[in-house]
Amino acid sequence: MNHTFIVTHSAGELDIILPIIVDLLKKKSSKINIIITKKDIFNSIKIDNTYQKILYSKNISYKYTPLLNKFDHGELNFFLNLIYKFILSCSFLLKNFNILRSNYIYIETTNQISKDLVFYILNNIFKKKFYILHHAHSYNIANDNFKLNPTKPINYEYLIFSKKHIGWCNSMGYKKNKIIGFPKFFLNWIKEISKYDNFRKKNNYVIFSRPPHKFYMSKKNYKYLLNSSLETILKIDATANIYIKPHPRETFDLFKRNMKKEYIDNKNIKFTNLNSMTLSKNAKLIISFWTSAILESIIFNKPAIEYHIENKNFKKVEPKGSLYKLLGFTTVKNKKELFYFLNNPKKIKKINKNFFEEFNFKRFRI
Repeated sequence: MNHTFIVTHSAGELDIILPIIVDLLKKKSSKINIIITKKDIFNSIKIDNTYQKILYSKNISYKYTPLLNKFDHGELNFFLNLIYKFILSCSFLLKNFNILRSNYIYIETTNQISKDLVFYILNNIFKKKFYILHHAHSYNIANDNFKLNPTKPINYEYLIFSKKHIGWCNSMGYKKNKIIGFPKFFLNWIKEISKYDNFRKKNNYVIFSRPPHKFYMSKKNYKYLLNSSLETILKIDATANIYIKPHPRETFDLFKRNMKKEYIDNKNIKFTNLNSMTLSKNAKLIISFWTSAILESIIFNKPAIEYHIENKNFKKVEPKGSLYKLLGFTTVKNKKELFYFLNNPKKIKKINKNFFEEFNFKRFRI
């Protein structure tokens, strides 16, 4: 069977598709092809060399073939947009002609290719089977204030991670759903990624960050969370090795513009593009600024704290507040509370994955 993954939205898609691909390759008949349409996603494979090593070791074909998007090509007027889109679509099909032999096409929730000639040919002419996946290991719920209505393929299944996602999928018009569990919890993936664990340092604190956003994080809160995390960790342990992992849409330069100079100059504080699962496995403690990376603490049984201040617009998109807090994670919103739990790590709640069906799917099945 030929499986083609078209990666269009963000680097977070790689975290979803690679565990699935590792399981698919257990069947000798599986042939995998990854086509990436955004330059920054393609470059992220070079940055996270764990993924590069896995792709190479599994002999997985992946390539960058652009389709029109505002990130790489900017805003164009209507006619230029139309012409450029047609040219890129034709080029895409010429360079990836084998996609017409694929049995299954995997795309992301928002269907970024829906207005391209590529989609029309695959969907309307060849009537390919599409599998839809979300671009992050997140929990999503239906929200009347923020609705998506992506173009649906004729023949599709939405592969959701949890029963909790059903209402959200239905709200977007995705009615054909199948629960597969959270891919990062698949046993073959955990085993595979552990092969590339060359971490040597001990006493590691990991911060999973998130950049400012009009709904999720104000600039003021971002700066406070970043600096107060570092201040509090160093107050507890002056010899700590601190690793700050950026969100896929975050840069090291953004860290530097918002951190105090004393922390930028501290050699024990490092900005890292190491794989988040490698970091989690080797962490003494994890701090997350409301990111799905906190779920990896469950895999490796590590203490984790969600450190987050809700922006005034936060509940417009997350009406129930943080779903990680609702899962049971210890959540704090100021450095006094953070200090208490860092100083009393046994008070940090541990999440038992056996209580959650979505964390106990052993492998990918379709």
